[in-house]
Amino acid sequence: MNVNSPAVTIRASKDEDVEAMLAIYRHHIARGVDPSLMHDAEMPDPDDIKKRRRTMRKRQIPHLVAEIGGTVVGYAYAVLFRKRPAYRYTLKHSIYVHPDHVNAGIGRVLLPALIDAARAAQRVLGRKLTSHSIVAGPIDWTPNPGAKSCH
Repeated sequence: MNVNSPAVTIRASKDEDVEAMLAIYRHHIARGVDPSLMHDAEMPDPDDIKKRRRTMRKRQIPHLVAEIGGTVVGYAYAVLFRKRPAYRYTLKHSIYVHPDHVNAGIGRVLLPALIDAARAAQRVLGRKLTSHSIVAGPIDWTPNPGAKSCH
């Protein structure tokens, strides 16, 4: 994070954040770091995102937003990595940052907050979770240097 950057606030996402999250998501899907990697990406609608958030809340899985001055500048969430019993303690995370705030350290603030929130939720559920139990998507092949440096 830049020393002169405004303070970033991390909090649980709300239904009111969905439109801002979708705008960020749509930008990255439409103009992502390598659009050739995303063929005919399906765009979720606001109700779909709200339903996903409700499901995550029921399972105690974190869904966070980053704000600067009350404006959503990024979001992060975790989902179950795989349904197989061997992966029952493993989550996969996704982080999306508003295009005007890419390379400003938003992802570096969101990732540890997401890990801490997942650990706290897992303690409540009585499950073991370590930082190694949260995996990223295919970071190795991404042409996004910000994503690589965040991890």
